[in-house]
Amino acid sequence: MGSCVCMKTLLESFHFMSEQGGLMARGNFDKINFMDLIPRRMQRWKTDDEGIVTIFIPKFRNRYFGPWLTSFLKNPDFNLELDKIGSAVWCCCDGSSTVYEIAEKIKEAFGDSIEPLYDRLVPFVRQMIRGDLISCEPKPEDP
Repeated sequence: MGSCVCMKTLLESFHFMSEQGGLMARGNFDKINFMDLIPRRMQRWKTDDEGIVTIFIPKFRNRYFGPWLTSFLKNPDFNLELDKIGSAVWCCCDGSSTVYEIAEKIKEAFGDSIEPLYDRLVPFVRQMIRGDLISCEPKPEDP
């Protein structure tokens, strides 16, 4: 198999913990299809003229001491600059598209240059969840 990730195994083994209406990657309670998750951005960000996204990540996240500590700093945030593909994924994480729909949009925008798409997209989204850059919610059930 090499670097190829078996999607069925990945989807069946990826677990989330429901916490405050969102899903976090730190639990093992509910089995949810990763491709049916709806990511939503949680951090401030900006886009430059070329479409490159810069995410502002607070240096101190403690709500009690964070504001006090950042008052001594010139820049209270880390600046994370994404590449074109990461920027496109970030812009799609608006809380209305599932990971599968984001994959389809990215494939349409970048064509075959993005392949292997799922081997790149899934770890990127998981890393953004772990870094508290995005939160994910399950796709609502159809009535």
